[in-house]
Amino acid sequence: YMKAEGMLPGVVDLCLPAARQEKNGLYIEMKKQGGKVSEGQAEFLAYLETENYHGAVCVGAIEAVELLKWYLGIDCTCVACQIAAA
Repeated sequence: YMKAEGMLPGVVDLCLPAARQEKNGLYIEMKKQGGKVSEGQAEFLAYLETENYHGAVCVGAIEAVELLKWYLGIDCTCVACQIAAA
């Protein structure tokens, strides 16, 4: 059903179309603990780098939030971020 909805194999889960960190945008593939990147996803992530995008694989939401904070230049000192960083 996902193919019928227009999803393409290999395209990663999240895209932030904002130029930061000298890159044109950020793409994130989300994985759960023990999850593996497919061949198509690895190819897509490699392609992104050739087009000056940052592509990454994050295991869990905390990794994704930390990556987003870095990419956007957010230096957060709230209690929740301090706990997550510990």
